Amino acid sequence: KLFLKIFPLIFLMMVSSSVCQSETSSKTDIRQFVILKADDLVHDKVNVISKNWYKFLDYVVSEKIKSSVGLVVNSLETDDERYPGLLKYLNRTGYVELWIHGYDHRLGVKHPNGDLYDEFRNSSLEFQKEQIKKALDLSKQKLDFTMQTFGAPGNAIDENTSIALDAFDEIKVWFFGRDDSDKLVLHRSEEMEFPVGNPDFNSFLKNHSVSSNYIVFQIHPNMWDENQFNEFKKIIDFLKEEKCTFILPREFYSSNLSKQIE
Repeated sequence: KLFLKIFPLIFLMMVSSSVCQSETSSKTDIRQFVILKADDLVHDKVNVISKNWYKFLDYVVSEKIKSSVGLVVNSLETDDERYPGLLKYLNRTGYVELWIHGYDHRLGVKHPNGDLYDEFRNSSLEFQKEQIKKALDLSKQKLDFTMQTFGAPGNAIDENTSIALDAFDEIKVWFFGRDDSDKLVLHRSEEMEFPVGNPDFNSFLKNHSVSSNYIVFQIHPNMWDENQFNEFKKIIDFLKEEKCTFILPREFYSSNLSKQIE
């Protein structure tokens, strides 16, 4: 009861997803696969997660829109047990896949020599391996499941990232990665934010193509105001009308659908 008093939105999500099952479509129904890549989920000391994240997650779960969510993993270093509890619940719905968006989302840090480096660019192979290992270990400890998808903070990567990731069999999918990796690399081909953080239905329509077999849309729900959130929903409604199939990265990998596309 205390949990429901603290999280009325979670309660609504639980009710709306009580019949939650992994939905499949027949081949004749499938026009495009759509993978939502929502970036930058972190802990909020007051609300567990931000109000914008609550709104987004409530929408995708209640509307049965599958979405992947990039977790900054060191945000799990908190004594607030409500946070991992919420993330475990989201994983159980079957509509949300949490993925590794770096251990600490380090960007634009200075080396002692003055050069700039990111968590996965212009940093040593040993450092990158250690960051991935820490992310996997902490998430397993706190969430009791293994995240299978990776996307670098700022999509900032280099040749060391391929080698580092290939050392971890747990990770199967790499957002916007390098083709020299053994992982399933999901490429970036379209946008729904113009610019970053600003969903725009008309701009999306001008740039949308039905020729590709799958599309990954990178989005930043925590940046959206009410109007931007409504623009996002208009885009989702359009994709649903077009009979697109929303799918999680791990499903795309495990179902071998990726091997059927060019």
